[in-house]
Amino acid sequence: MKRSVKVIKKEKNNENSLIYRIKYKLQAAMEYLMTYGWAILIIALALGVLYSLGILNPQNFKPQVCSLTAPFYCSDQYLNTNGFLTLKIAQGSGSTITINKIACVDKSLLDQRGLPSNQAYWSGVGVSIPSGSQTQISNIICYSSGGKQYNGKIGSVFSGAIIINATTSTGANIFSVGEIGAQVKVLSTSTSTTSTSSTTSTSTSTTSTSTTSTSTTTAPVVITV
Repeated sequence: MKRSVKVIKKEKNNENSLIYRIKYKLQAAMEYLMTYGWAILIIALALGVLYSLGILNPQNFKPQVCSLTAPFYCSDQYLNTNGFLTLKIAQGSGSTITINKIACVDKSLLDQRGLPSNQAYWSGVGVSIPSGSQTQISNIICYSSGGKQYNGKIGSVFSGAIIINATTSTGANIFSVGEIGAQVKVLSTSTSTTSTSSTTSTSTSTTSTSTTSTSTTTAPVVITV
């Protein structure tokens, strides 16, 4: 009888010890959450804000590059928020080359030849570049995957392919294919000048003001450097 009582007491002691350990662990977990929970929440909110601002966006860490096959070279590339590319192009063929059109597309939009799969992806240029000189060309439309015009936030980087179609001095039709990585920096707009004229006579005074108009240029702009 005494032995059975001892066994029962031992089992109760073990049960009480197990309950105590569980309560202790639960209490420790609650204390941990109360101590570090607010800090974890604040860090999570801060990371969310940084990502929404684009600071932690993986798009911002893509390399900024501009490369073309010979005889062309490109540099100083950037986009505005509407997806229009500006870059400088030079060539060293030894004679003048006329650039007919340029395509800036996501690599998924290329066909098996490595050229744009749709003629709509080309931007007409029509500029002649003497050998050894450099020309700045603006408003080249860049297309993202799906065939839509790229529309990135300031700081994001468009990464894709750049293709030039040109005609040499001998009349040969050539293509130069390369890689483009351009960061969105500014929104390019052109604004006309406002002029105000005032005419005064002895009987009446007339003031006329021309209207200011602002328009976004979409045709390629060429500046020879």
